[in-house]
Amino acid sequence: MSNKNQNSFLEFNRFNFIPFIEGVDLFLNFSIVTFLSIFFLVEYDDKYTLPVIIFFICLSFFSRIFLIPFLKKFSHLVKKRKFNCLFFLSIIYLVPIFLPSSFIYFSLLIFMLCRFCLGFLFSSISLNYLSSNLEKNEDSYFIKNSLFMMLGMILASFIYLFIDDLYSNNQLNTWAWKVVYILLFLITAFLCIILKFKEKSIYIDLNIIDNYEEEFFKKKIKKFFSSNIYVLIPLLSFIFFSSNRWLPKFANPENMQFLEFNIVFLMIIFLISVFIFPLIKLVGKKRLSNFLSVSIVIICFISFFFEYSSSYSINLLKFFISIVSSFSLCIFFMNTKNLKDFGVLSANFIQNLYFLCLSIITPLLFYYFINNSISYNSVYLIIGLFFFVSLASIFYVKDK
Repeated sequence: MSNKNQNSFLEFNRFNFIPFIEGVDLFLNFSIVTFLSIFFLVEYDDKYTLPVIIFFICLSFFSRIFLIPFLKKFSHLVKKRKFNCLFFLSIIYLVPIFLPSSFIYFSLLIFMLCRFCLGFLFSSISLNYLSSNLEKNEDSYFIKNSLFMMLGMILASFIYLFIDDLYSNNQLNTWAWKVVYILLFLITAFLCIILKFKEKSIYIDLNIIDNYEEEFFKKKIKKFFSSNIYVLIPLLSFIFFSSNRWLPKFANPENMQFLEFNIVFLMIIFLISVFIFPLIKLVGKKRLSNFLSVSIVIICFISFFFEYSSSYSINLLKFFISIVSSFSLCIFFMNTKNLKDFGVLSANFIQNLYFLCLSIITPLLFYYFINNSISYNSVYLIIGLFFFVSLASIFYVKDK
């Protein structure tokens, strides 16, 4: 049985390309925020425009929750039931390349629409994967998703360094930021051609909505969501890493050192996740997850009462966030095997709930970082509260 699970973890399929693309998209888009701000909203103050641009980028998270209602209402109007998702991804990445600077508000509207549609596509792909693989209980798929996303972010960080060295700031402000979308277009188009050639294309199947008429179990969904709320911590750390090229410079000077989430911290999350995931499967998810959650709550409670002023203590906090992020990913993706109890549509809805929260929290956090100083004691307190809510949900929220 262990050999079968190990083979499942090491086996790759075409769906693993999608989180890789998401990782590249996440890093590159969050890295060019300042250039997008100047291109679209140059006449406004940075402390307002930067969080607004962040929200526009986060529309690819925000829109995912609306996929199922949209498909239920309009899918019957579309005669063709299957669409090559990578083809449409490449088209969406191609559109921003042609945005004119002369009709700036029109260009901004098109950019927002592209981000909104991008969320639909990623959610559709997840829905199709769940439809064909949810019953297989392949929990390793979900941890591989996060690992491939991190690999995409790491590759994108080197791509961005090359672009940043190749073009001046003035060129990036006016037009060179579109090189990011040229590269995203080339990556998705190349994968589309390769998979089409191998006859393993990733399709969006609209028949899924017709085949699954499910009841949403609100209390069960609420319990699963709240008991795994800590997964927002690694997702936010990915966003901080993707923004490390500009955020420390534009944030409140007191926040600069904390917001410098460089590649070292992402590598810590990646490596610990790789090693801790088999351990969790060996020891037992429930026993180890409860132990880790209680330990993190106690550590955060004790740490709340210390003073953090030295660079050493701030780096220690970032290291702690990296460790917590890796634990959170592994525990969460072990819990996703329980998604099969909800059904395909409800499982997709639960996944999209986390992205909805992320799309709301992220712009607010960036606004706070830019205009206010961080209380490091509060960071420990918030992390502890995430895990406390998770534990409370496990023991006190009853299913319907």
